[in-house]
Amino acid sequence: MARAHHPSVQGQRAQLDLARAHSTQAVAGFLPGLTGSFAYSPQTANFAATPGFKRVLARPATSGLDTVVDTAGNSIMVSCSPPGGACAAIPPTSATTPADYTMFDFWTAGVGLSWTLFDWGRTWFAWRGAQKNVESQKLGVGSTERNVVLDVKLAFFGAVAADAQTGVAEEAIKTQQRHAEQARAFFQVGTRTKIDVASADSDLASAELTLARAHAIRESARAQLALALGEDVWRDWELVVDPRDFELAPDDDRRAADAEQQLSADAVGRRTEARELQLRADSYQDLARSARGSYLPALTLQLGPSWAGTDIGALTTNFQATLAITYPAFGGMNPVFIHGNVREAEANRLALVAQGRATKNALRQELVTARAQLVTSREALVAAAKLVGAATERRTLAEGRYQAGVGGIIELSDAQLGYVNARFQQVQAGLDVAQARARLQHALGED
Repeated sequence: MARAHHPSVQGQRAQLDLARAHSTQAVAGFLPGLTGSFAYSPQTANFAATPGFKRVLARPATSGLDTVVDTAGNSIMVSCSPPGGACAAIPPTSATTPADYTMFDFWTAGVGLSWTLFDWGRTWFAWRGAQKNVESQKLGVGSTERNVVLDVKLAFFGAVAADAQTGVAEEAIKTQQRHAEQARAFFQVGTRTKIDVASADSDLASAELTLARAHAIRESARAQLALALGEDVWRDWELVVDPRDFELAPDDDRRAADAEQQLSADAVGRRTEARELQLRADSYQDLARSARGSYLPALTLQLGPSWAGTDIGALTTNFQATLAITYPAFGGMNPVFIHGNVREAEANRLALVAQGRATKNALRQELVTARAQLVTSREALVAAAKLVGAATERRTLAEGRYQAGVGGIIELSDAQLGYVNARFQQVQAGLDVAQARARLQHALGED
């Protein structure tokens, strides 16, 4: 249930989808892009000659052009075709046409492909970095799922132990009620004093207070379990208990006897946290290589047809293909900016490498702590079982002595309190074993 619904797992899966989307965007760099335009630009038809155009008209180099003098003594330029044949006058270049602000329709359209053929590894390393980030995020989802599973196990065992402690408190109330009834009966027949009745009532009130506290602990444990499950609706679950979870297991002895160095090596090898950080560091290394490629221009290919004209129904068609060496379109090549990008990627990589080392040490510490807790809880469980046996026998003897009239109410109360405390300690010892085993399994990377 937690793997399917916990917000932490769902958030990590969303991050995985985001990483896959970035990888898809990186793949797009290998493929051509489709370009297109359609524009309507109404404009005037006034001609503005450039200085170069005027220079060409002022110094004609074409044969057949000559200068003659008209009857008024003005020099005019004529074009004779063929040379020596009929001539036509060319208007003086200094003549200007009056400006006309009449608007004419002008339409342009074009489609084409734009393809980066080679960019010194910018696209390739960016794609590789995105792929490694996807793999890292997959491991992150697995790590989050295992953490959630551990939280569920700990909360489940805690809820079961809280139920067991509530049962111990309810049993104590029944016992104290029986003792109070016995004390009243003995007092009525004159074999016991009033102090026995008062002591029995005091013990019963103390047991009721213990039960109230146990109920509060139970409610808190159930809330913790609901939180660990990630459910939006908190329900009062009926927990199915496997008693073996709270008992000693053969694997516990083996784990306790295994060499610490071997267990640490197994833990670091199985856990995904360190590998996740290493992949992220490798991803930033590829991003640095991609950024370095921006120092050099890219080889691009652009091709496609275009249309232009004043009549949208009869546009003139052209086709153009361009093979060019260019820098990125946005801002060109800025070495300071590129250097900053490379340094940023390198700094992120070094930070993740250091974080990876710290994570490995934390994994080793987690394993050592979990193993020590398991060893201690096993010993405590054995001692708690002995304590319960002794407390049970003591309570039985105290009840027999009290009913026979040779034992006092204080002796009976002490024996009952010792029994209840022993039962509580036995429940706690079983909880410690179950939780320590779960922590050790988590530390070793086991589900």
